[in-house]
Amino acid sequence: METPDEWPPRIRESYDPMRILGKGGFASVVLARPKPNAANSDEIKNNRVAIKVVGGINESGFRLSAQEIKEQRDKAVLYARREIEILKHVKQNNIVKLYDHWIAGSDDEDEEKKANNSSKDDLTAAVLVLEYAKGPTVEALLKHGGALSTIFGRVVIAQTMDAISYLHSRAVLHRANKL
Repeated sequence: METPDEWPPRIRESYDPMRILGKGGFASVVLARPKPNAANSDEIKNNRVAIKVVGGINESGFRLSAQEIKEQRDKAVLYARREIEILKHVKQNNIVKLYDHWIAGSDDEDEEKKANNSSKDDLTAAVLVLEYAKGPTVEALLKHGGALSTIFGRVVIAQTMDAISYLHSRAVLHRANKL
């Protein structure tokens, strides 16, 4: 797989992309392999990471004005900064670890943009290098296998509640998006 254009040079130099894991309205996620020079490479389990690009997606198909680009990117930067701050301080088995990150507006952004020849239409707000949690999502399990067994359902719910309880004990509240 080609290295995504949205990845800043520091991330490009540290990780090799393998395949796309998913894309949404706010972010895309790529499975990657750390290069020997990657930050925290000794901590990375199974020699794989999930690289989340926050922003960078213009699904409208229309060219955005400079003001719209700035507004979308600023909103995504706020979201990413909050996620990074939370992940820096949490250590729990059911919450993925943050290994590295890059954020728009940081001191090294201008230098990286010059090296990357980024366009002014770049919506990328942040890049997070996260622990890769192998396996299907609960959504995929339900979609392809139907209802979970009682025992397996209890395990999934217990792990989810452990993570939520841990976050709540540290004054972090999770808000689900409206359906």
